[in-house]
Amino acid sequence: INIHIPKTTFKDRFKLNNFELNANSTKEKHLIVGMNSDSITLSNQKGAMLSLHQLLFNADVFQSTIDFQLSWRNRADSSGQHSHLNGNFDAHDKSNMEGHITDSQILLNGSTFRFNNHNGILIQKDRIVVDNLVFSDEKSSIKVNGAYSKLPDDHLMVTVNNFDISTVNDFLSGI
Repeated sequence: INIHIPKTTFKDRFKLNNFELNANSTKEKHLIVGMNSDSITLSNQKGAMLSLHQLLFNADVFQSTIDFQLSWRNRADSSGQHSHLNGNFDAHDKSNMEGHITDSQILLNGSTFRFNNHNGILIQKDRIVVDNLVFSDEKSSIKVNGAYSKLPDDHLMVTVNNFDISTVNDFLSGI
């Protein structure tokens, strides 16, 4: 499959420039997916915007597992560096998907935030369990542990240490 969309806008809230999607299967029964776009912009009614440039996504799907790499450049970043979100997920069955974020960094407002490699995410039908997911730079961190669901005994603990919310302003604008 090969798809190319030079430019499209949907209800002035979704803009896509030079989008390409390629997918093919190998003789080993892997599905290889590649996607890239010069820019993708999502806006809400209040004008808040998520804008990603030089977006690249690659995935290797084999049986119940997916290994993925996502990279992009933030709109306001002039360094030329890219953010990277990498990981893998395994759908053991219809109600359990287990994954990890690995070797990932996100550039925000001139700082490089990294995810720790020893983390786990379990997604179930009515529950999400996060184990030791840490997002940090040299001065600040956000750590997530626990479970999110409607069950009264499940608790999701988010620990924020010295994180300035304005750090995400070059990623999200208009807020």
